[in-house]
Amino acid sequence: MAKKTDQSEKKCNDPVKFSKQWCIYRIPSKLRNVKDEAYTPQLISIGPFHHGNPKLRDMERHKMKYYENFCQRTWRNKEELENFIREKEEDTLRCYAGAIEPDIDFVKVILIDACFILELFLRNCQTVKHENYYILRSSLLRKAVEQDLILFENQLPYPLLQELYDFANPSYSSSNHGKNVQEKKEADDLQHCFPCFQPCFPISRSTPSDDHPIKIEKTEPYHPFLTLTCEFFREYTKSQPIENGVQVKHFTDLLVDTVEDVNVLIESEVIVNLLCNSDAVAKLINSLCEQIMDSRSCYTDICKQLNKHYEISFCNRNISILKQVYFKDLWTGSSTILGLFVLVFSIIRTIKSLMS
Repeated sequence: MAKKTDQSEKKCNDPVKFSKQWCIYRIPSKLRNVKDEAYTPQLISIGPFHHGNPKLRDMERHKMKYYENFCQRTWRNKEELENFIREKEEDTLRCYAGAIEPDIDFVKVILIDACFILELFLRNCQTVKHENYYILRSSLLRKAVEQDLILFENQLPYPLLQELYDFANPSYSSSNHGKNVQEKKEADDLQHCFPCFQPCFPISRSTPSDDHPIKIEKTEPYHPFLTLTCEFFREYTKSQPIENGVQVKHFTDLLVDTVEDVNVLIESEVIVNLLCNSDAVAKLINSLCEQIMDSRSCYTDICKQLNKHYEISFCNRNISILKQVYFKDLWTGSSTILGLFVLVFSIIRTIKSLMS
């Protein structure tokens, strides 16, 4: 045990060297000082950067419970799962561009957090009710966990999660019962169990024409864990298909709007691009929603009606401007009417003087 601790301390205290595998970074102090809570998990820690935070301690026992439940889904025992993570320890460490506390049991932290995420995603796609699931039974709590899982410092390498999923090969059922191979195979058939996964499959489209309307064809489904991930973050991915060959580094690598979306906004005159390119605009827009809860508005229909009314004719737009500028309250309206009378009388007097 002492030898393992010494090795861990040595790894964590080694001089920082540039690594091409860096993908999870510390937020610079200059940004964090502006609004620390926008970059710090408020409910749950994932990975080594915020592990041990006293404010997040309450969720640790829930993570352990999810870890135990995940172990019931898999045919691998705890020792096998831990050895798998230990074999990936070096590669995983290289993904973190920042100092890690030397007293952290890195392998244990990654193992429990990874199993927690896998179990959470699997539970999210089960058809049974979520009354007994502490995180999923409350929409507010679920949203808080979602927000923490997409924070930049609160990440695990996505390839590690995929490889652990393949290694553990968890069943859909929360327990293995008699450990019947055929039962396990049927339970793992996600494509037949969950029709809600279909929007995450890649699709191909043919060019529409009068004789040949647009055609949508399903190709081979993606990795099951990517499907689980898309389903959990469906409000952020908007149920859009992921492009072929996509290389996901972590969860924040999924919540990014495309350049095509920005171009549509520019063409519709919703935004005016004063930056260098559309990609810069996409990055800027995505940074605006930090620490903001995304929820549907009860005024959506009213907004649609207003926009439709505004777009109907030039007259409607001018009447709207007239009301807002010259008749926004009693005093402004009275002054406007008085000014109109003065203008009319001035014109009449001018005409009479010219005629005489």
